[in-house]
Amino acid sequence: MKLGVVLLAAGRSLRYGGDKLAESIEGKTLLERALEIIRDVDAQRRVAVVSTQARAEAARRMGVQPVMNGQPEAGISHSVRLGLEACTGMDAYLFMVGDQPWLRGESVERLLAAYARGGCTIACLGSGETMGNPVVFAARYLPELMALTGDAGGKRVARAHRDEVRVVQTDARELWDMDQPLEGRKREGACRD
Repeated sequence: MKLGVVLLAAGRSLRYGGDKLAESIEGKTLLERALEIIRDVDAQRRVAVVSTQARAEAARRMGVQPVMNGQPEAGISHSVRLGLEACTGMDAYLFMVGDQPWLRGESVERLLAAYARGGCTIACLGSGETMGNPVVFAARYLPELMALTGDAGGKRVARAHRDEVRVVQTDARELWDMDQPLEGRKREGACRD
């Protein structure tokens, strides 16, 4: 299976109120943590869609190709398209977001192994019935992913094909994305849609 990995790391962190990907958790920034995970995935192509030169340099240092998104205000769908355009010709595409501080590389490997066993064309990490990130899509969903607009991401496509989705169970803590500073807030919870 030829796999393309796309890290979506061009967001403006509006809900967070600052550059959350520069936030340090246990001695590493969120961006570094995400880049380490995708660097270790067995894939033919690894790209990080970013919106700043600092993020692009961080990706290069980790051996991940940066793809500049000069229009982060266009929403996550624009980053999805840029990532797919940089990973043409793959059999499947793994999408990750950069703001899941407790995501483990082992869980991403379990997700990819579950997808590779067959029986599904979309697989995601989840907890119970909750579908979370990362998500892997078969190439047949490229037209739908490329047609997304605004702040709609791949979950819209996954929900439209719910019978094709395998949810690989993990701890809900891994699914949590950091939309607010950690101070004064629980460090786990459900992921956003």
